[in-house]
Amino acid sequence: RLGEAIASQAQRYLHGHGHRVEIGQVELRGLAGDIARASVGDGISAGLQRAIDEVAASDGLVAASPIFKASYSGLFKSFWDVTDTDVVLDMPVALTATGGSERHALMPDTDMRSLFAFLRAVPVPTSLVAAGKDWDSEGLIAHEERAGEELGALILLGARRAMLAAAGAGY
Repeated sequence: RLGEAIASQAQRYLHGHGHRVEIGQVELRGLAGDIARASVGDGISAGLQRAIDEVAASDGLVAASPIFKASYSGLFKSFWDVTDTDVVLDMPVALTATGGSERHALMPDTDMRSLFAFLRAVPVPTSLVAAGKDWDSEGLIAHEERAGEELGALILLGARRAMLAAAGAGY
């Protein structure tokens, strides 16, 4: 739900600037078996490859994970482990997580931001965690709007295309 709210805000921002936007969603739960098999060298299934291709073809990404033992979930990390490191190269990414309490509010900045830095993505400045009483609060809604607008602005600027072109990687 949190990821969808950020994606919808980015979509509104881009629509406001005259751009047509499609939002896709990759749900990892249904790919858990495929991700596990790929992680032990059994190859990437057609379904998992479609998910990776959908991410790679995107102009921006909202990365969302539940918080598990003070970090992102193992399934979330395993997905990124089986993808090529260039899948999100120079891609704007909004980082978000959900948890049981606000005690893990730094997780997107301490764990997710470092993962996406390794993948050479471009995380937006505002990250979000929602826990318990946060849902539908004015503060959370304001942060959703801000993160969505930041993501939309980076997409609008063509940050990924410009950086890939500058590196000679094409798009």
